Amino acid sequence: MKEIELNFAVSRLGEGQITSPITGVRFVNDEEHFLYHSDLKAIKGYLEAGREPPFLAKAGPRGKIYFYPANL
Repeated sequence: MKEIELNFAVSRLGEGQITSPITGVRFVNDEEHFLYHSDLKAIKGYLEAGREPPFLAKAGPRGKIYFYPANL
């Protein structure tokens, strides 16, 4: 069976430069991710092959945003 290459990269319009108007929440960093596989054997297989296991970006509010909310 052929192994499928999983890529969950999220394209971006640009770097967020505007401070979010939301207060009182925990913002998510762009470096926060979670693994696609929950099976340790699958994760070890990637690491033993010298490859990075597939992961997804964590969803949630960001501290810096791309659009001015008033313009939306």
